[in-house]
Amino acid sequence: LQLDELLERKPAQLSGGQRQRVAMGRAIVREPKLFLFDEPLSNLDAQLRAQMRVDIRKLQRQLRVTSIFVTHDQIEAMTVGDRLAVLNNGELEQIGTPMEVYSKPASEFVASFIGSPRINIVSGEVKAGTLHVDGFELPGFSQISDQPVKVGIRPEDFVLESTAKMSLQIDLVEELGSDELLYCVSPTGLDYRIRRPGGSGHKVGENITVSVISEKLHLFSSQSGKRLN
Repeated sequence: LQLDELLERKPAQLSGGQRQRVAMGRAIVREPKLFLFDEPLSNLDAQLRAQMRVDIRKLQRQLRVTSIFVTHDQIEAMTVGDRLAVLNNGELEQIGTPMEVYSKPASEFVASFIGSPRINIVSGEVKAGTLHVDGFELPGFSQISDQPVKVGIRPEDFVLESTAKMSLQIDLVEELGSDELLYCVSPTGLDYRIRRPGGSGHKVGENITVSVISEKLHLFSSQSGKRLN
């Protein structure tokens, strides 16, 4: 825990991250069969939070003790956990590995909670096996009965194509280094977030045409919010 240089200090002289390491040490020496971490990183700055995530993960693997990590931060959940249990108002929505929960969310709530940038959720309708959403049609949904649906599209699942049917206008560009995030609006006024490689050169006001692979779409019931595909 790298506490050697802190042994002579009073608790008030310790930083937030140092206090967290001391608390972990107090728990470790008791040799418990189970660790419970209740939002241990919530009061730390971003850089220290990232480092503590790594430290906790390494420590857990070294000690090989089952640990329950409670957090409202989906990045912490994805990076620290072997399995995630997503709760909504005390009800268990889904349990699975981080990638299972990310790639196959069991409900609209789970899809909206897991993933950064947040998933795009728009209203649509399935008719005769074809999905109608925001002015364009996608076949291949014959397993879903005719009904209104909520359509989830991850920002990284958009494909820019000159022949695509969906036209969007860029409203804002966020440069994130290796990535950039495009905030776009459709002709019907719906907002979309699209992730692109950094340095793509997109500008505010630019019109782009995009498509989405049907297999990458997440369809949820408009009534229950449960996954349909």
